[in-house]
Amino acid sequence: MKTRVFKRLLRQIEKLTSTQTKQVKNQLNQQCSVKTIKGITEEVDHCPHCGATSLYKWGVRSKLQRYKCRECKRTFNALSKTPLARLNLRVR
Repeated sequence: MKTRVFKRLLRQIEKLTSTQTKQVKNQLNQQCSVKTIKGITEEVDHCPHCGATSLYKWGVRSKLQRYKCRECKRTFNALSKTPLARLNLRVR
């Protein structure tokens, strides 16, 4: 979606009634399901720091698999460098 169109959409959301707002929330919740988030956490194919693909498993923390990069030697999980990275309430 283009930025201009998205900003217009945000302005329109402010004008919604409470019933319409609930409908939008329900639709968004269906799109952002727990299965989608769990799918994201299982797909790690490169280092978020340097982009290298040579990784190996490096333990588990908070029920998330951690990885270590062979190139930059940094550890990370599937949520590193994402909007969900520092989220305190995790999906169970």
